[in-house]
Amino acid sequence: MKLLLFSLLFSGCFTNVFCQKKSFNAELSQNYLYINDLLIIDTEKAKQAIDSLELVNNITGNSKAQQELNLISIEFYRSTGDYAHMKHLLFQELDKINNETPLRVKLGLDYFKAANYGIENRNKKFLPLLEKTLLAAKKNHFRFLEAQCLTLYGNYYSRLEDYEKTQAYYIKAQNIYRSLKNFHQNALIEMKRGIAYFYEGKTEDALKLFHIGLKYSQSNHLTKPYCQYLSYIAEAHLFSENLDSAYIYYSAFLKKKDQADIRDVYEAYIGLEHYYNLVENVDSAYHYSKLVTEVDAYIKSTMDKALGDEFELEFNEREYLKRMNVKNLEVQQVKSKNESQWTTFTIIGCILTILLVYMFLSNRQKNKLNKQLSAQQEAIIQKNEIIDSALKEKEILLKEIHHRVKNNLQVISSLLHLQSKQLTDKKAIQVLEDGMERIQAIALIHHKLYQNETFSFITMSEYIPDLVVQLKKTYIREDLKIESYCEIADVNLSLDVAIPLGLIICEMITNSLKHAFEGKKRGLINLSIKAKDANYFEMILEDNGSGIPEDLKFPSEGSLGAEIITALSEQINGELTIESNKEGTRFILVFQDKPNQ
Repeated sequence: MKLLLFSLLFSGCFTNVFCQKKSFNAELSQNYLYINDLLIIDTEKAKQAIDSLELVNNITGNSKAQQELNLISIEFYRSTGDYAHMKHLLFQELDKINNETPLRVKLGLDYFKAANYGIENRNKKFLPLLEKTLLAAKKNHFRFLEAQCLTLYGNYYSRLEDYEKTQAYYIKAQNIYRSLKNFHQNALIEMKRGIAYFYEGKTEDALKLFHIGLKYSQSNHLTKPYCQYLSYIAEAHLFSENLDSAYIYYSAFLKKKDQADIRDVYEAYIGLEHYYNLVENVDSAYHYSKLVTEVDAYIKSTMDKALGDEFELEFNEREYLKRMNVKNLEVQQVKSKNESQWTTFTIIGCILTILLVYMFLSNRQKNKLNKQLSAQQEAIIQKNEIIDSALKEKEILLKEIHHRVKNNLQVISSLLHLQSKQLTDKKAIQVLEDGMERIQAIALIHHKLYQNETFSFITMSEYIPDLVVQLKKTYIREDLKIESYCEIADVNLSLDVAIPLGLIICEMITNSLKHAFEGKKRGLINLSIKAKDANYFEMILEDNGSGIPEDLKFPSEGSLGAEIITALSEQINGELTIESNKEGTRFILVFQDKPNQ
């Protein structure tokens, strides 16, 4: 909920300008620090300050000041969740980098580029670029940027649920801000540490930090962070089943919701819907459910990344053209050299009368062949252009098809969700919820295909972890802590195999979450997929639950889920083995697929 969204947001917004102007002058200007401070207090005033500086720069023509102002604008769009415009401006600025660009600006753009990769979960690009930027910041004594990079590392490990590393990186960043006497940024890191404690299940530690932040925000008139802390505290009490305390803090938040960030309003509405469901106030729960839908639609409209993707594509194309121009220049130089040599040979040939006639005839024949070859080459180039154009159109159409399939599946899932709210029969509701999860498993595959550069296979290391997280969010109970570990090799599967395998894993994990851990407070689910040879793969899923009852034969006397697992295993030519006892259950599926490159 709220706390996952927050990890993508402010990492450099809390800056105490009035205490830090002298300390940061070597690294950042006063304008940068001042507007970062305004982003906490009043977003509208921050935008007005940016517009005013833009007007001054247009008059004075100060290019270096304009570069820093564009860094400020990128931070503004990121802090307000407008990732499309953030990405648009970021790649525009990356395209303008030259030898006169200040090092601090170059590293700042690398930092925002890494942050963008983190938002898009492109970890293969995110981690190397973030490490490079952090090392450069340390080497050049850019302490503020170093702390920003450490904060991004903390956000990354928080998403991986590695809370020990999360706290370690946050504390490193916090120590830097304290040494710089940057009190607002220090408060931000305490907020992030509180969030990490909450997800780790250390609610009391989280509440201590949240209350410290609430008091600090109130005493410094920081309205937006104050609203965030109210919502965090309410959510912590809600999940601890302290319903009276949760209601008090949600009520305090609603009084100031017009001054809060729209994403915090969205998460507060989700919490209130859950609260009223717990107290069985159906009308109020339905009211906040409608508000959640409306705010969610508004946020998605402002966070559309299509615009940013378009400018990233243009940036990559321009980089490619630059490299091609260098190659063409080298070819032209070689060509000029060859032409010079050819002139020398011609002069020598003119001196040799006997060879002159032979060379003349030879050259005429050679020219005829060159014209024929040129005509053939031009025809081939034209055909290749037609083929490339047709392939691009087909790729666009395939992307659109997968995108629409995914959207249609989500619509079906939403309709089933609405239908379930009309039912009172628990078995019927459970059937609809299981159906929704199967639909979401298929929809997730089409979503991955839409993002892929190729449509012939699915990269399982990108698909399976997202599927597991999705299932845990649906079936996890508040009284049960489930840890899950995915060890997915570099395996690419065809669509015909990936969909059945995804549904098999969906059924197995669903059964574990619903039945395996009854009467337990903690549980463990391990999932691994690896290649056995060129055509065969092995999937192992195991839990430490209570096992399958001895009097239950699998699958003839099992549930619908067991029948689905068996049928889909046969569909992918799989051999399913089940090992179960009182210490847990282990599914081993060896299946076949064509190799993908």
